[in-house]
Amino acid sequence: PQWDFDPSYTSDPNSGTYGTLGMYDALNGCEIRYTIDANQQEMIDWGNWLTDVLKLDGYRIDTGKHIFPPFLSRWLKEVKGTTRFAVTEFYDGNPAHLAMVIDLYAKQSRIFDFALHFLLQRMSACNSSFDMRNLRFGSAGDGSRFLEQHGEYAVTFVDNHDTDRNANPRLANFKSLAYTYILTRSAGYPVVFYKDYYEGNLGPTIDKI
Repeated sequence: PQWDFDPSYTSDPNSGTYGTLGMYDALNGCEIRYTIDANQQEMIDWGNWLTDVLKLDGYRIDTGKHIFPPFLSRWLKEVKGTTRFAVTEFYDGNPAHLAMVIDLYAKQSRIFDFALHFLLQRMSACNSSFDMRNLRFGSAGDGSRFLEQHGEYAVTFVDNHDTDRNANPRLANFKSLAYTYILTRSAGYPVVFYKDYYEGNLGPTIDKI
């Protein structure tokens, strides 16, 4: 690979801000300048090679908040194409931000619905005081109704390998209801967490749902 490295690289996460939605260069690989066309093309070439060799039909993009948006949009267009699946992890619970990210990637990738995840988390801790009308739209607070308005692009989940690190016992007891919600809604593309299914004894319940 013929990479163009940034000699001014620093480990300061604020040194490479993108100026939108709190996005900035990740600490791993941020010295590679993705504003340079040759660097973008190198990643596109590798992406196409891996897709061909491994016969990939989809992609999960990690830490989308730390990838230069024009580059990721181009990569999705030239590697994913129009027939393959892609979902991007943009760790942000603000439904309005998630809606903006869909447009930022030119509608080429679905987005993990962190707004719904945090809503379910709040619901599990409310001791019967939660207003269940909020579930109609899958989000609460700013009225953006991300899941209701962008169901085609929302990948719904109850927990994942990041959110499970600080396990919430209330959420654990509540998960069978949460999975019922995401697996029976017409909006959204639901995902089941491997750990919940195989280690959390929810497999039989999820199968019934």
